[in-house]
Amino acid sequence: MEAVDNLYKHMTIWGVLLMLFSLAYPFSQVHKFNLDAFEIQALATLDMQLQERLQEQRQEIIGQAEDPESASCREQLARIDEELLLITAQIESRIDRADYQLYVISLYTKFGIAGALIGLISALLGFRLWYVRVQKPQDIRWHELHHDSSA
Repeated sequence: MEAVDNLYKHMTIWGVLLMLFSLAYPFSQVHKFNLDAFEIQALATLDMQLQERLQEQRQEIIGQAEDPESASCREQLARIDEELLLITAQIESRIDRADYQLYVISLYTKFGIAGALIGLISALLGFRLWYVRVQKPQDIRWHELHHDSSA
């Protein structure tokens, strides 16, 4: 009877430990990835503002140029176009990273909830089995022994 008793207790303890771990670790990682995602989003916003300023500069150069085909105008437009290409690629890269962060956050959340549920079920089942199969029969025997001895 002792081995079964220990089995149910171990099942309960491991269920509680799994539940605690599944709540603590994945959600601490979610917090970390959320902070990273906010940082990426802030940088992407700054990049988008820079992109808008470059596009405005480009329009000003085109609008103010007496001869849009002049070498200095073409040189300025080429420089701005090059910067726009670089900043656009950087924005796309940051958006991809932010999407990946959100994907990882959803995975950690799902695994955390699943682990917590499995741990809770294991703990409740282990406790219930211990109570029904071990403790309750012992209580009945103890009650019968003490009830018989008093009669």
